[in-house]
Amino acid sequence: MNYRDHLHSPCPIVHRGLCSHAPENSLSALEAAIAAGHSVLEIDIRATADGVLVLMHDDSLLRMTGLDQPVESMTSADLSWLRLHDGHRIPRLTEALELCRDRACVHLDAKDRRILPEVIATATRMGMAEQVDVWGDLRSSADLDWFRQVVPKGMLRMARLWLDAPDIAAQTARLHALHPEICELRFAHPDQIAAFAPNAQGVALMANTLPGIAPAAFDDRTAPETTWRTLIAAGVTLIQTDEACALRRLIQQDRP
Repeated sequence: MNYRDHLHSPCPIVHRGLCSHAPENSLSALEAAIAAGHSVLEIDIRATADGVLVLMHDDSLLRMTGLDQPVESMTSADLSWLRLHDGHRIPRLTEALELCRDRACVHLDAKDRRILPEVIATATRMGMAEQVDVWGDLRSSADLDWFRQVVPKGMLRMARLWLDAPDIAAQTARLHALHPEICELRFAHPDQIAAFAPNAQGVALMANTLPGIAPAAFDDRTAPETTWRTLIAAGVTLIQTDEACALRRLIQQDRP
C-alpha cells in the first residue's frame, strides 16, 4: 500500500481512529476505521521515560486512564499496567503500524519533534516508509533545514503553512524550496485556500475541520457538509476530521 495513491483525490484522515467505536488512539479505534473502509488514519505519538514509542495525545494520562501523570515520566513497564477505557493497554507504535500494514496509511503526529528520528527509524525498520507521513511546520529556515536533515528520501513529508500569518510569502517560498508531498493549510476562511491553491505547484493540500483547530464557522460541528464541499472545491484533497464516516459518504455521493 502506497500513501501516494491517496493524495490527489478527496480522502478523509481519520483523527485518532474511529473514536465513536473505541477510545482514541487505541488499536480498537484504528481497527474500526480500517473496517469502515478508511485509507488514512492519524495517530499521536509520545515516548516513555525509557524511550518506547506509544500512542497518546494529551500531556497527561488522566483523561484516558485516570492517572494524572505524563507518559514521559513513566517507563514502558509502568505504563503496561494502565488500561484505556475499553480495558486494553496503551498501544505501542509498533503495534499500531503492524495493524495498519498493507491496510491503511498513517499520518504520524509526534507530540515532541525530538522523538521523530526514532519514529522514522521505527517505520523504516518495519518496511512501512511508503505508508506513513512525517509532519512539521515551515515557520523558519530552521524548520526547512530540519525537514531536509531528518526526513529520509522516499518518506512522505507534510509541511504546515499558516495562510493568515504576515510571513506567508516567506512560508510559501520555503514550501517551494522543500516541495513536500503534502501541505497542511491553517486558514481563517476557505477563500484563502482557493487563492493559495494555484501556488501549490502540485503539492497535495490538507486541511483540518477539527473543533479547536479549524475556525468555528468551518469545523465539524458547524455545517460540516458545506465546509467539506467548499474545501474540496478550493483544492483540498485530504481532510482531517472526527466525522470521517460522514465525510466518506459525502465523497462517494459527490463522485461523478
